[in-house]
Amino acid sequence: MNTATTTKAAKTETFKAAQVRILAELGAQGWVVARGLKVPHATVPGGQLRLWFHPQAVYMTQGRHTGGDARSLHVDVRGLMVDALIAAAVSFALA
Repeated sequence: MNTATTTKAAKTETFKAAQVRILAELGAQGWVVARGLKVPHATVPGGQLRLWFHPQAVYMTQGRHTGGDARSLHVDVRGLMVDALIAAAVSFALA
């Protein structure tokens, strides 16, 4: 993980707290957020990209949004800024 996007205080953030924070920030940026599910997710407006928030991992899908199509982003979301998460997802999608 990029240490420039993580603060010392943020390292104490739990995965659950990070998930709640990130989903709220994505919702504020216009993403469609589904919170009350077993695996909450956020979809970019237009539906091309979706982030799935498992208990200690974030997965993404493009186009078809099924569990079988999901790929791990390999990021630690504790203390990660939302813009860095979006950048990681976009970078992975373009690879």
